Amino acid sequence: MKRTLVVCYYPEKWYKSFCEEAAKAMSDLDITWVRINEFVWAQLEPLLDEFNFHWLDEIIGILGN
Repeated sequence: MKRTLVVCYYPEKWYKSFCEEAAKAMSDLDITWVRINEFVWAQLEPLLDEFNFHWLDEIIGILGN
């Protein structure tokens, strides 16, 4: 059975350049799952029924490379 490595990651705390470096480091360490967006719902829904997924899309793109 292949080992699966998981990390809890809070990219909202850092600059984009650091997120890119961290994503590469996680890939180099064979981390296969990254949990994000745990505490940032207010960034995704700043007003009731008004959603902004730009930040989340960008982070997913960085992690997916």
